[in-house]
Amino acid sequence: MKQITKQMKLRNNKVIYGPVGKKDNRLDHSDKPLYEVIINFDDASKQWRQNKIHLGEGIFRYKKTRTR
Repeated sequence: MKQITKQMKLRNNKVIYGPVGKKDNRLDHSDKPLYEVIINFDDASKQWRQNKIHLGEGIFRYKKTRTR
């Protein structure tokens, strides 16, 4: 069976060629996840707020720390 090649002109006037109907299965790994991610958002929020002062209405300011 002969594959049909189609050309497509891009906005920069370059022309690319490629087969029509070819399925791109490089990213089709739905049977297993890449890695497992477990995030505790309550703890993450607590850690993020540790060095900040809440000023109200979603506004925060860093606590002043002495570096010397």
